[in-house]
Amino acid sequence: MTKHSGPLVELTDISKSFGAVRALQGATLTVDRGEVVGLVGDNGAGKSTLMKVLSGVVVPDSGSIRIKGEECRFRSPADAHRKGVATVYQDLALCGSLDVASNLLLGLEPRRLGVFLSRAELHRTAQRVLSDLRVKIPSTRQVIEDMSGGQRQSVAIARAVIHEPDILIMDEPTAALAVAEVEAVLRLIRRVASEGVAVILITHRLQDLFTVCDRIDVMYEGRSVASAAADSLTIESLVGIITQGEMQRMQGTHD
Repeated sequence: MTKHSGPLVELTDISKSFGAVRALQGATLTVDRGEVVGLVGDNGAGKSTLMKVLSGVVVPDSGSIRIKGEECRFRSPADAHRKGVATVYQDLALCGSLDVASNLLLGLEPRRLGVFLSRAELHRTAQRVLSDLRVKIPSTRQVIEDMSGGQRQSVAIARAVIHEPDILIMDEPTAALAVAEVEAVLRLIRRVASEGVAVILITHRLQDLFTVCDRIDVMYEGRSVASAAADSLTIESLVGIITQGEMQRMQGTHD
């Protein structure tokens, strides 16, 4: 089979309306293998809706989704998952009453004789996964609800990566984390990308974008308005791009 040489992910002219609200108006996004792309914009810009389209949560009204050059039609998250799309949401979707290993390998638990859960193997496998990702967790037997926000975020990312996705969508992964925890999560994102995973990062912490992203895409009112290499921007210039649409809207109301 010939290896696909174009972008790993191509979203083209994606539109979606919810009643009279046009959430997406011809939005476009491309991501290469091993690339970290930051997706930013004011509240209501369409970032989360566009990612819900890619993850199969929302079915677009029009436009195309291509993964490895193949056009895809996602009707559910399961469809997207089968094409290698994984998502880590802001609420993490971890089970607080279970330990790290049980969360990490939920649905993939090793069993003896195909029936009996092997707790020892469960924890050995979990520790190996975390070590490969260089995630520092005191113990795989630690209960999730007793962990810090950064530790929980690292477990959620590791759980997504264990399924070997091609595309990882991350929604506000560093929100409400301490400085040291933010740095640890950003390092983890770069390690995931170094394995060839295409990472899409939604965040309001603009400083994080310049630490971890290769490219930054900006949305405004459901449209893609700019895409630039992260090292060609500053926080000030990025804020200018994000707010330009709002400034134009305000000027229009005064004309």
